Amino acid sequence: TELQANAEPDISDILETAEEVIGAAEKLENLSLPLADISNVLSPFSSSELVKNETTGSWQTHNGTDIAADIGTEVYAVADGEVTSVNNDALWGVTVVIDHHNGFTTKYCGLGSDLAVQQGDKLNCGDVIGVIGGTADIESTVPSHLHIELTHNGKYVDVLSEINQ
Repeated sequence: TELQANAEPDISDILETAEEVIGAAEKLENLSLPLADISNVLSPFSSSELVKNETTGSWQTHNGTDIAADIGTEVYAVADGEVTSVNNDALWGVTVVIDHHNGFTTKYCGLGSDLAVQQGDKLNCGDVIGVIGGTADIESTVPSHLHIELTHNGKYVDVLSEINQ
């Protein structure tokens, strides 16, 4: 077939190109490790797969990644952002949530109570948030560790796959 000089563009091609551009823009830039050593992953992100919680015995998704670390080990912001909440959660212990202002948020759980940040603080990638504290009640049978969660527009994402890109 011959192409017409004034042919209308195919809308599906335009939408596909837009999705590629949007998808490329929705990445965390200049990522840093949340801990100096991330080699000992105790419990990986499970996506939609059910895994058994060793503490509660229940089957559930594991929306974060558990990385072994000694109590007192410094925890770092994985990307630039703003601290939107600091809580002492009954299940997750001391938690800090950082909004990266691009649809991404990170949540750091099981921190010590003596934090280096407070709600409203603006952080740069690699800034110290605090240190590893006692393990959160929901994962109390697991050795001391950081439980870190990453969401993009409310959907859980594997933080280590983002860091390793």
